[in-house]
Amino acid sequence: EAYFALCTPGGPIVTTSVVLSLLHESARNTRAQVSDNTATRVATYPTAVQAFAWVMLVIGIAAAVMLARYGGTQGIAISVVIVAAVTGTFAEFTRVRVEWTDGSLRYTSPWSAPRKLSWDDIVEVTYSQTPNWFVIRGRDGTKMRLPHLLGGLGELFEEMKWRGSHHLRRQIVRVTAEATETWSAT
Repeated sequence: EAYFALCTPGGPIVTTSVVLSLLHESARNTRAQVSDNTATRVATYPTAVQAFAWVMLVIGIAAAVMLARYGGTQGIAISVVIVAAVTGTFAEFTRVRVEWTDGSLRYTSPWSAPRKLSWDDIVEVTYSQTPNWFVIRGRDGTKMRLPHLLGGLGELFEEMKWRGSHHLRRQIVRVTAEATETWSAT
């Protein structure tokens, strides 16, 4: 019956929606980790999201091998695209992290150089609906784009409200409400 549901015209859309809802719920319920030796708080993708990345990597590589083996030149080309996509997804879900201490916020991603901002240098927090990420901008123009599926973001925003200016606190309240409303509508 589940196989039949996936093969119907709306099946993949419903399945994708359910999977994304579960991943979002996992992120919302995941707390930031605390480093034992430095007390640094760390927000990463939750275990469920990382497990999803592993599953997609294994399935993607297996499909790419099959396509390359039996699909001729066209199969090889499609295989390269599949491997690139699942490898990128895997890198995103296993390597992105946000760390914060009493002095600063640090963002690490496989797609850019690490970025660091002191709490006093944060001047703006916005939410971008299309890519589903929060953008933190520093006084010097530094931008950190935090994906909404990171676990521990609620704690990070509470810390930012506590440390930030009144204006920044109002922005965070507005932006997190906007994001929650967007997620609830999907």
